[in-house]
Amino acid sequence: MTVHICRDLLTINTAIRTPIYPLALFMRRVLKYSYVGSTALKIQTTGESGANLMATGDTAPATQNGTWSGADKASINLGSGLEYKVAIPIGVYTVQAGDLNRLLVLRSTANPKFNSGVFRITNVDTVNNRYTIDYRSSDFPPAEVTALEWYLYKSDADLAFATTSGANPYTGWGVAAACSRIILQSPHAAAWQVRICGEPTAELSGSRTTAITMAPGFDGDGDGDFAPLGSHTHMALWGNTATTAYCTAAGELVEQTGTLRLTMIGDDTGQAVALVIKPGTATQYGIVLFGIPDNEPVAMPDKQRIFVIGVQYGFNRPNNQFFWYTDNSDAVNRHSAGTALGLGSTPIGASWSAWCYASGNSAQAHPGADSTASDSVWSLSTELLPVDVVAGFWLGSWYNTSGGVNVPMPLEPRVMGTAPYVRQGRTNFGDYMLTTSNSWFHLKNGMYLQWGGPSIIP
Repeated sequence: MTVHICRDLLTINTAIRTPIYPLALFMRRVLKYSYVGSTALKIQTTGESGANLMATGDTAPATQNGTWSGADKASINLGSGLEYKVAIPIGVYTVQAGDLNRLLVLRSTANPKFNSGVFRITNVDTVNNRYTIDYRSSDFPPAEVTALEWYLYKSDADLAFATTSGANPYTGWGVAAACSRIILQSPHAAAWQVRICGEPTAELSGSRTTAITMAPGFDGDGDGDFAPLGSHTHMALWGNTATTAYCTAAGELVEQTGTLRLTMIGDDTGQAVALVIKPGTATQYGIVLFGIPDNEPVAMPDKQRIFVIGVQYGFNRPNNQFFWYTDNSDAVNRHSAGTALGLGSTPIGASWSAWCYASGNSAQAHPGADSTASDSVWSLSTELLPVDVVAGFWLGSWYNTSGGVNVPMPLEPRVMGTAPYVRQGRTNFGDYMLTTSNSWFHLKNGMYLQWGGPSIIP
């Protein structure tokens, strides 16, 4: 398994649905998820109408892994004073002044945590056929010569995300729904899929979803949809209803305008993906994690292995930032919650199960909320604790109206495994700071993300 990191992409488009675009690019081109179907989000080829792919050295970009020759690949770090330059093969594509601010997707096999990712082009050298990229680190990229797979995409600033509602009760589903969405399939043996959607305006105004949803499932179609009552974790689509009765926080992320800083991590075996949102000019934080857990304790059918947990802002949660606290949501507060599939392939609740102190009854009585925590007296270092994903412990949907829950989900309590890419640790380590070993970095409130890449911008 090779882990790739997309590091701190600063968006230009301030629309609330913007993160679905770079997330889809990272998963499709870096993690090699295959394309199932989409509506108003075309990323496959350069020739299709409304294509967002502008150029590539890949001679078969519609296939899962593409086709590359060494001469068609890009180079990075061209020497002293040219460290952040990327050279594009002149015989494949001639760089243009209009490429400024477009997104360059790079995939590195030698340095996947340094040189893979979605990068913004900040300067164009038409004479030497080079780009300068916003590397988002003070470190220099490891030099690679004709070794990087590359895909040039339109800037997020050029996208106007479709929000038109369809005729079905859940308005983001069906051929009449024009909202931007895509289904990608994991290269994992389980062949699970994920629907990434910028939800229609009607769904937001009705408090049935938030602006962005990432819903794992199976059996997606060419429009980028799962079927109502199908094997997937999108509750509004599953129930196909115009009420809030099927609302869920599964994979939903922040509703806000402004620029965002997006960090993504995933593996090339297709096990799991995490997307972290830090504010640029916006104000809220968020993280969504979806896929299959680590350390699964019991062999389960593939459909019962998938989960999604979205951690969003909540106005009564710590500083509108990252947190482990799990709660139901309402029309004002979106909290940490998730969804898995029960034994009958119907949606059930999913949530974190983090370590907590044996004394006290506060839901936030854990090391991540302890302002007096320090390094371990035995290891003389900050200890990070695994966090489990548990399913079926919550009776009812994640949506809360006047203190009551709506459509019930089955109670099927089970531990699914360990959450990939995240750990729990002391909250007073320092926000957005790498650990000494560089293996992890602290987001906020005791939530740590797997790292091993270059230095970061706080």
